Amino acid sequence: MTQNKTIKDIWKRDLYKFKRDMKNFDLKDYVKCIRENRFTVVGLTSYVASLSLGSFLLQNNQAISPPAELMVYFTYAAGLAFTGATAFSKTTYDTYIRAKKIIRNHKQIPKKTIDTCLGTYCNTIGLNMARKEAGLKPLEMIHMLD
Repeated sequence: MTQNKTIKDIWKRDLYKFKRDMKNFDLKDYVKCIRENRFTVVGLTSYVASLSLGSFLLQNNQAISPPAELMVYFTYAAGLAFTGATAFSKTTYDTYIRAKKIIRNHKQIPKKTIDTCLGTYCNTIGLNMARKEAGLKPLEMIHMLD
């Protein structure tokens, strides 16, 4: 028996997931994750710089020269690319919260969990943030000793 889901059912499911995720959301921790993830910081800085430069050029009613226009477009695209590539630090936040819970319950992070987090920059940053907060050694030091 196949079940055809309507768009309304899909929206309900997604809204439920969103509400569940937002119930435990902590804005302070999320801002910390954004601050620690350098790619997100570069992306936001680039994005804000492009908007500022573009609005400055438009406010002064100057004809925008092609190099200036190209620079605005490039910085805007770079900002979107960096923030998009890091999913606006969502992976960093998720890993940070998960690692914090593991450390709170087990007083350390198992090697298997560490190995799964080494794949991406965002996961490594989240893991290091939780370890640093708990007073544990940085992630790189552990792997240098192995």
